[in-house]
Amino acid sequence: MLKEIQQQPTIIKNILDKQLSHINLNKYEKNLKLINNICIIASGSSRNAGSIAKYFLENILNIPLQVDYASEFAYKDPIVDNKTLIIALSQSGETADTLKALKIAKEKKALTVALTNNKNSTIHKTVDVALEVMAGEEKSIAATKSFTAQLLNLYILGLCMSKILNTLTDTDYKTIVDQLYQIPEEFDKLIDNLSSYDSFAKKLKKYSHIILLGRGPDAGVADEGALKFKELTYIDANSCPTGEFLHGYLAFLDEKTPVISILPPDKIVCNLALNNTLILKEKRNPPLFIIKPEGSKSFDDDDIVSQNIINLPDCDKYIYPFYATVCLQILAYKTAMLLDKDVINPRSLTKVVAHE
Repeated sequence: MLKEIQQQPTIIKNILDKQLSHINLNKYEKNLKLINNICIIASGSSRNAGSIAKYFLENILNIPLQVDYASEFAYKDPIVDNKTLIIALSQSGETADTLKALKIAKEKKALTVALTNNKNSTIHKTVDVALEVMAGEEKSIAATKSFTAQLLNLYILGLCMSKILNTLTDTDYKTIVDQLYQIPEEFDKLIDNLSSYDSFAKKLKKYSHIILLGRGPDAGVADEGALKFKELTYIDANSCPTGEFLHGYLAFLDEKTPVISILPPDKIVCNLALNNTLILKEKRNPPLFIIKPEGSKSFDDDDIVSQNIINLPDCDKYIYPFYATVCLQILAYKTAMLLDKDVINPRSLTKVVAHE
């Protein structure tokens, strides 16, 4: 699994080099210009990738987007028509509930796109537009490189659509692409500094429960981080949007349940997330762990928060989830190794869920 985490800088660079020029949606220009609603259908880590990308895609396309569980979509009589774009995410391309959801979407005349890590898969062959995420074979059941590859491909898909829909200026498009090309170098720095996660992991391994919090796209990062901890460490890790946690969830928190709070680059939202986190400290006094951009607000030396901080690269708020995700992948991996867990084949899990 560590090898697959370490492959991510190269994979990201390869995807950018190929997909930005390879994806051609001109055949569907007429269909895309009709679209007034986008729905991402997926399960597990794929759904978390969709939850993160939602913020970026809505921002650059100006089209409302929802993210649905594939297992729920097909059985709720979804409101879908020829003005709906359905984006299906599946690492294997054989996920049964995603296939069922796609069948319903196609019956309702939606335009369908799929991102899979297997160009020979059933889902890849079912949709109107099929994109291979190019993560390469992933032996670990818990997604790492396939997750970041899916997320990046969603961003690239959005950029390609923006050209057809004319929703980005050339300057804004170039700025985003330049920021995406910075990811491999920053990934290398994060991965080369693995030992910096040791103290976090040694502390976290002692707990039976963990809470992960994030705002905006980082709420999806918290979801994926919690899933990684569940899959790899078997610790009961749960996630929630930072502000939402104050609405009821706070009652069960205590001084024996650590909170990992992801603070974003956006100054206003960062201050909100920090204030939300400090309310948790004031009311329930949990152990606090902070993941934040290096250049964001510093903490007083005597503040308990300052004892547990991981700094990530300063960047745009939509690029930051890539770094926070890899940080949590490493942290979950390190904690699992300290607990002597099988990080390749977690108990009861399979790479392909072939039954609804």
